[in-house]
Amino acid sequence: MQGQQEKTFEKRLENDKKKAETSLRKLRAREFACEPDARIAAEKWGSVTKVL
Repeated sequence: MQGQQEKTFEKRLENDKKKAETSLRKLRAREFACEPDARIAAEKWGSVTKVL
């Protein structure tokens, strides 16, 4: 039973990592009018993204 839970946890962790990488890639591709706008977007990304 514990082995299955670990496998599920690892799979969920890997999925979260892939989602974070994808959303970060999209954020980095965006162009911003100024640095403060970019900082705000980065802070927002960090607050809504599951990052360990």
